[in-house]
Amino acid sequence: MISVNENIKACKDNINQLMNQRNDITSEILRIEGALRVFTDMEKAGVTEIPVSKNPLETTEVIDAVDVQASGPEPEQ
Repeated sequence: MISVNENIKACKDNINQLMNQRNDITSEILRIEGALRVFTDMEKAGVTEIPVSKNPLETTEVIDAVDVQASGPEPEQ
């Protein structure tokens, strides 16, 4: 036997999954279009290469491991 209710649920689940994928794809397309626009504008401005002196993923930036928030004066000990 074929369950109509199970098929309705399966169709709705498939539609929801496809809608989520569509949203993700749309976001990725917009991101890539933005990057393309930046590079195209750079090319129009005469930039042909971007010099990189070292690996851009390596950084000497100091990142605090403790979250510091303003909460008024510190309690006395």
